[in-house]
Amino acid sequence: MPPAPAEFLEVLELPPLEPPAPPTAAKPLRFLVWGKPTWAEGWAALRNSPEIAPWGPEELRLEAPTETDTKRLQQAQLHGAGWSVFQGETDIVATGLDAPDPAHLALPMRAVAPARIQVLDAFLAKHPDQLDARRDRYNLARARMPLPALEERLLEDAVAAVIPVDFGPEAPWLSKPESWRFQARKVVPELATALHRWPASRSLWQAWIAWSAFLPGPPSVVALAEGLPIFGSRSSWKAWLPAVVHRAVATEFRKSRRFEPMADWFREPWRDLVARPRENPSELPAATEDERAIHEGYLEALKALKQTAEATEAEQRWRQARSPAPAKKP
Repeated sequence: MPPAPAEFLEVLELPPLEPPAPPTAAKPLRFLVWGKPTWAEGWAALRNSPEIAPWGPEELRLEAPTETDTKRLQQAQLHGAGWSVFQGETDIVATGLDAPDPAHLALPMRAVAPARIQVLDAFLAKHPDQLDARRDRYNLARARMPLPALEERLLEDAVAAVIPVDFGPEAPWLSKPESWRFQARKVVPELATALHRWPASRSLWQAWIAWSAFLPGPPSVVALAEGLPIFGSRSSWKAWLPAVVHRAVATEFRKSRRFEPMADWFREPWRDLVARPRENPSELPAATEDERAIHEGYLEALKALKQTAEATEAEQRWRQARSPAPAKKP
């Protein structure tokens, strides 16, 4: 192998380059009102309009003019009562005397400092299948709820990215619950089909449980779980299911007062989890939410069946599994 050129060796001896400076963050927009105009009381309606709602609270703020702002407004020959949008401390983006029109106000604002949601809007218009962007936009919109102007995006992204929503049809802020129910009728069967292919997928299970709540008659989680093809130990598979599944199972059995099949369901994963070897026997193992859901469901079924001896044994074995093992004598 020929030796490396001298020029290459000289490059290796050079000091490392300084890391590039991070891009400068866009200055937030500041909506200033002065002179107490009568329309100023309608700020909330303006802020929540479809045109202005995409800007988050950290991107667009309502502020009273500072002394510096007032001087800048006076230099711009702005007196009396009115409004102005500043970017940062000095740049005037838009101004007016009468109540601002949301559509006209949004145009110059978007030109200098588009909202993060609007950036994602443009990206998803070209790449609608990009799920990371869908999740980003969903998270931005979810943090702003209740806000009807953003709910359509929330629903669109939740469906496209099959997001396990953290609310149900009873959420008081939903402005169009019938739209969520309509989408659930399509999403839930698709998720059930996917679970037949990946029955151990926690994210699919969480999404199925969440979206099923929007159906008028939620499907049976027990029937779906029992009908899935499982390769290997079924008890181990049950033990690794997320807590939301076990709690839904317990609720279903509780409503129908079917406590014997409830005990049968939880007995398998409960025995599996208490028999698991510890990674560090000398440390106190903390129970996970999944394990607690199994243990609570099993005990509830045993107590409902008045199987006192088995319930007492289950409590003892649970405490033993949750206690540090005694140190070995030298």
